[in-house]
Amino acid sequence: MTVSASRVKTLIDVATSVTLRAITAGAITATATEASVSLYELDKAYWDVGTEIPFGVVQVMYQITACDGTSADETYVLSLLVDDAAAMNDSPVTVHSMTVPRGFTGILYALVDAESIPLLDPDHSTNLGKFMSVRATLGGTTPSLTYGATIVKNLKG
Repeated sequence: MTVSASRVKTLIDVATSVTLRAITAGAITATATEASVSLYELDKAYWDVGTEIPFGVVQVMYQITACDGTSADETYVLSLLVDDAAAMNDSPVTVHSMTVPRGFTGILYALVDAESIPLLDPDHSTNLGKFMSVRATLGGTTPSLTYGATIVKNLKG
């Protein structure tokens, strides 16, 4: 009997601590920023200087189940934001952004080097760690987007 490699690219966790937007949250029709999740920055570790995020790469999987293209002028941009405030109200910084083609459904991935996050967002004024959130920026006549976003573990490098 032989062992075959998995065809699965990522390990999906449904815990709220890694869910940036639940796939069951329904459609959005205007720009929206979701609630943040902690990146568990080691800001209180005695051996650390307060800026280490314990991941090599933060991989986010977007699952898009509906994306309107009826009027042919809709636009969709998904962005990952980081901030040192969970409310994302202390100068959040965009660390990744991608345009979603109108009418697209399926899976998209975003990769962010964890070591780059404190360099892109050096603000540590709250001393509470770093938080990540997803923002969908919608434009056009009748935009409507249904999607979920989850931080996942990469299984296939």
